[in-house]
Amino acid sequence: MYNIANIRKLAEAKKLKIKDVYEYAGITDMGLRKSIENQNMSLKTLDKLAELFNVSISELIADSRHNASKEEIKTGNDIDIYRKLISTQEELIRKQEKLYYNLEKQKQDLEKQVENLKNEVEFSRRNSMVASSLVELKKK
Repeated sequence: MYNIANIRKLAEAKKLKIKDVYEYAGITDMGLRKSIENQNMSLKTLDKLAELFNVSISELIADSRHNASKEEIKTGNDIDIYRKLISTQEELIRKQEKLYYNLEKQKQDLEKQVENLKNEVEFSRRNSMVASSLVELKKK
């Protein structure tokens, strides 16, 4: 999960168009649409965006609705501020756990793909050996 509002704010602060930001991160138009629809982005992309904006990944995925404003901190009740901070931390933990789960799933999918490719290569080798043997037999 990530927070598109945070990314937009950071882009505005740097006077960048959101499309340019995603192009920097290597996201295509279709990838951008899917990313926004699913509220999901790879760690690699989040890392590139964090690097571009010089912020942590946590700041990209933070839910700004739970962040205490400067005015609230100056005038607000300490307990309310701590509650908001705890709520924000809990939300970040949930988002990081979901991100971790998604990365683990991607890792498992990639491991399956690698195994399938290995099997295909082995199958191709065997077919090639059989074909070579048949050619040799026909020559004799």
